[in-house]
Amino acid sequence: MSPGSLPSPAKFIPFSFSKDSSTRKFSMDVVSQGGAILTVCFIWVHSHFKSVDGDSSAGEHEASSVSFSFTVPESLEFIGSFSIQFKYVPAVGDAISLSYFDSASGEVQDEAASLKFSVSADLRVVDLADSPSEKSLTYGSEIKYKFKVVDAVSGKNVGSGSMDEANVFLLVQNVDAASGKPMVAAKVAARVAGDKTFSIQWTVNPNAEKGAASLALAAFDSDGNTLKLVVGDSGKAYSFQIDIGGEISVSTDFAYSISNDVVKSVFAVSFSLVCAEKKLPDAQLKGTVMFSSGSEFVAVAGLVDIPVANNDMWSCHWDSLTLAVGATK
Repeated sequence: MSPGSLPSPAKFIPFSFSKDSSTRKFSMDVVSQGGAILTVCFIWVHSHFKSVDGDSSAGEHEASSVSFSFTVPESLEFIGSFSIQFKYVPAVGDAISLSYFDSASGEVQDEAASLKFSVSADLRVVDLADSPSEKSLTYGSEIKYKFKVVDAVSGKNVGSGSMDEANVFLLVQNVDAASGKPMVAAKVAARVAGDKTFSIQWTVNPNAEKGAASLALAAFDSDGNTLKLVVGDSGKAYSFQIDIGGEISVSTDFAYSISNDVVKSVFAVSFSLVCAEKKLPDAQLKGTVMFSSGSEFVAVAGLVDIPVANNDMWSCHWDSLTLAVGATK
């Protein structure tokens, strides 16, 4: 690309780079359709790099262009449509995004069509191991997967991205009674080893409703869009039907600290969830404080969807000021 200045709307003056000149530095970002700046180089464990540095070396002659190059990583992050964004990197301060000047039309453009590209892939689950075989499960049952994802177009193994969204997930789905459509009860991210082996481990917990459910493997890009993922040469997505049973028992411990100063009074409750003597970890829970109003209980305003922490036992707490104010609303 040729950087320069616009002293007037239709007059573009390119910068000149001499052999010994390195005062002006430029970088390039790869941006997803959702606006995420992607990682173009990832070295396991050590580091990752988002921006590509430009090369303005002119050799023996002056030049007015900066060149950039990078190899598209074999990552779920780099499947889809993307755009290129150039930036000026000052010696001090944040990088400055550059506008696009179309020399043919003599106009500044918000986007340049020539700076867009797309990457296609045909994703297949291969070497599937440790997948569940028992269909009748109870709360506390452990589910494990181990597999690789290969792109049938390039023949290369594909890994997850540096962003949490770009990964393969286990989707635990129940059927919504009202609509009859699948509803995701749990979404479990895979861990990825250095050889691009995906592994998933999940314990059936209360987020999944008792009864019929299904397990699915789904891949997502950096913007959270679903990518087509099939098993081997079957052309079909992975799906496994299960039935969840078991009774959950709750053991609670209520504690409080009362002070003459209402603001300083604190209430806390901790509890454990158990099924068949197995603790049920990792469920996503929220609490609601309720008070007795005649023959029914009513939620206290301000004490709905209280965050619940999980540290061996579940726990949540609230103060009496919120309780007093909420109960009078």
